[in-house]
Amino acid sequence: MRFDGQILRAAEQQGGADLEHPTQQLVRLHLSMLLRQIGAPDPELGAYQLAAFLNAGLLLHLQESRGMSTARLQASWRVLVTSLASGPHGQPPAGANVH
Repeated sequence: MRFDGQILRAAEQQGGADLEHPTQQLVRLHLSMLLRQIGAPDPELGAYQLAAFLNAGLLLHLQESRGMSTARLQASWRVLVTSLASGPHGQPPAGANVH
């Protein structure tokens, strides 16, 4: 993860991720479609939140500068996905696998 992350971080350092770039739009479209399929309450905003968490520069910063472990980041990812996918009673929709 570290090598690929460093390449992605370098690519993003030209002023940050271009949120209107077609690749960024495609990532968010894919994430919003997945969230919509499981009945997430706000798939568009959820897609932005998930894409932000997956930012290579942020993940490397959290690991290298803040000392956060991969296990901690993975656990936080699960919490984020579960909360975005939660139904009206805080439970993931039936059949949703968020791990």
